[in-house]
Amino acid sequence: MKYNTIIDGDGIAYAISAVMEQSYMKLLPPIDLVSNEEYTDLIIHLNMSLEWNVCESLDSHCISLLENKIREINEYVDADKMILLIGGSNTYRKGIYKHYKESRSKTPKLQSLTRIKKLLQRRYNASWVKGIETDDACTITYNHYRNSGDPIILVHTDKDLKQCAGEHLKYPTYYDKQFTKYSVSEDEALLHLLRQHVQGDTIDGVKGLEGRGEKYVDQLISTNTLVPQRVLEEYIIRYGRIHGMYQFSKNFLLVHMLTNSEDINFTVPGWTKLKRTEG
Repeated sequence: MKYNTIIDGDGIAYAISAVMEQSYMKLLPPIDLVSNEEYTDLIIHLNMSLEWNVCESLDSHCISLLENKIREINEYVDADKMILLIGGSNTYRKGIYKHYKESRSKTPKLQSLTRIKKLLQRRYNASWVKGIETDDACTITYNHYRNSGDPIILVHTDKDLKQCAGEHLKYPTYYDKQFTKYSVSEDEALLHLLRQHVQGDTIDGVKGLEGRGEKYVDQLISTNTLVPQRVLEEYIIRYGRIHGMYQFSKNFLLVHMLTNSEDINFTVPGWTKLKRTEG
């Protein structure tokens, strides 16, 4: 079946950046003194202001790698058009909890990553996301077009996006060399959100409901009590009424992917038509 694609481009950019990093490091200016919280205009300026001939060979090779990956994805589902999203930031959730993804800020940033995202923007009209994370933009965009009449599929390797009900495609990576297409039902999407809400996410700094984990969620499923009210009750039992409601709300906002653009400054991008290659 044909699908048009909505692609989380950050994963693609990161994978190629990891391959190209050592070569780019010899030419790109350092960004150590620039905030790691978001891909700022300053970083973009520093990385893209170099004369073309300085990085011409590297950029050309990088563009070739990007084109191969994007073509591979779109040919797999016979797409006619796509939306590619890149470059989001976590400022939305940092405003809720200042320690959100704090551990990641201590990890050295790939120096070539922003440049490669910018190449995606130039080559494929990728939409640069600001203020929210790229996976938020993916869920918002997917939900916007979901009932448009054209079959669409969400392309990514991000576990968080399993909160989005619909058609998904996981593309080949270094660790898994094959495509995996799967569907997520409304109930399965809610289940994934509930698991994250209860278990938290240590990588993102979300503690969740301390003392409760996967077995607790499985118990809720087995007793047909898969409802947020039960989780709220557990938060209140664990932390007390006021602090429990606060922790419940805070953690929910941290793990829940945004689903519409009504209350945030994000414009859903339009489609980019794909050029057909002659056989």
